Amino acid sequence: MRALVDALRRRPELVVLTALALVTRLWSITYPPVVVWDEHHYTYFMGAYLNGTYIVDVHPPLGRLILAATAKLFGYNGMALWERNAAPLVRIVPAIFGALIVPVVYALARALGGSRPVAAIVAAALVFDHALLVESRFALTDSALLLAVFTALLCDVLSDAPEQQHRRWLWLLAAAIAAGAAVSIKWTGLSALGVIGARRLFLLAARERSLGSVLRDGVGFALVAAAVYVGSFWMHFALLPDSGPGDGWMRAAFTKTLEGSVNHVHGAKLALWREVADIHKAMSDMNAAIGKQESAPSSPWYSWPIAKHSIVMWAPSGLAAARQRWILMFGNPVVWFGALAGMAVAGWALFRRVAGVPVRALLLLSAGYVINYAPFALIHRPMYLYHYLMPLVFSLLIAGLGAGPLVGWESADSAAWAFRSKLSARGYWGLVGMMAVVFLYLAPMAYGGELSASSVKQRLWVIERQP
Repeated sequence: MRALVDALRRRPELVVLTALALVTRLWSITYPPVVVWDEHHYTYFMGAYLNGTYIVDVHPPLGRLILAATAKLFGYNGMALWERNAAPLVRIVPAIFGALIVPVVYALARALGGSRPVAAIVAAALVFDHALLVESRFALTDSALLLAVFTALLCDVLSDAPEQQHRRWLWLLAAAIAAGAAVSIKWTGLSALGVIGARRLFLLAARERSLGSVLRDGVGFALVAAAVYVGSFWMHFALLPDSGPGDGWMRAAFTKTLEGSVNHVHGAKLALWREVADIHKAMSDMNAAIGKQESAPSSPWYSWPIAKHSIVMWAPSGLAAARQRWILMFGNPVVWFGALAGMAVAGWALFRRVAGVPVRALLLLSAGYVINYAPFALIHRPMYLYHYLMPLVFSLLIAGLGAGPLVGWESADSAAWAFRSKLSARGYWGLVGMMAVVFLYLAPMAYGGELSASSVKQRLWVIERQP
């Protein structure tokens, strides 16, 4: 405990940023006291778990299980949730997950060689971005997904830190558990395994790890992640013993095991591996069916980096009212366009081989960006701005670690809070101030604050979207 206190005392910026993340995510968390956006689906799933009624979703079950456990903890009624009644207290856990992304990414930036100012400005961008804020403040699963992916990457990087060699296997175990959790929340969480795999290949290419070592780590890592993944499905089946709306997606051999189904056979059982195979077939069929649907809030993948298409999460009044309330998921333009500019600078620095730029860290983060973004170009189904949140975090890390050294946001002692010049410091605090000012100006559109019609139009112009 003393070591933790000393570490926090040496990193006051981390304490401040984590506190800000918690405050911004938890502020007025139960407002509005109604079901918002995709909470419509998740309240239904939570009710199913509490009632034991069989359901199937397009995603693996861990995210839903976490929400259902939270609903149980706060004493919500399963039948009321089944009928899609609001459960605003459930939002607390996703909000905490969203806040914890901030210190995890700060630590990752430091572990990859970034200075304290660089790590802090990346973390500040996460705090002041409205898309990350809004997605964390509702009973959804993306904040848990982001936290799991970046925790996995952080633990994997720390496993090779010289000062952590006596704890190497503990860090690898933690990384594998986090990566398994990511895949168990959404299949896009496979990116955690992809990025960690890419890092291992970098180490192999640099001859810092032998092929045998990489294979040994990889097999152990895969086994632990697979155990977490299969375990989430085991819990799914254990909590849903009764017939329900999900029956129609499953084979007759499976529905025989469900109480109340038309073909129920008392005492019928199915092997776990067969159940897992059956539900994956059902998930694949559901994904194919969704691919044929259309959705107004969806947006093409190539528009995401400029946050062109926001998502209306809640709008009880509409544009016709004199006084309006909106909750939109949109990007802070300073954060998103700053990330693009920073990535361009980082790319230039890599191409020109500028001294002081952490080449290996930038290559790893670039691989993470591509792994998390490029596959969406091949997917033909409704997709949304929130699908870019993972690449966004990677882009901010690339911008910070790539551009930071060029503009003087570091010193000879990486543990010191120092800048190369007064001009560097002014530029740094100016950028932080711009992110904070824009955040405060647009915050009513993220929290559902009441605004006049003219104030709404002014902010919609900045956000670049008319709902």
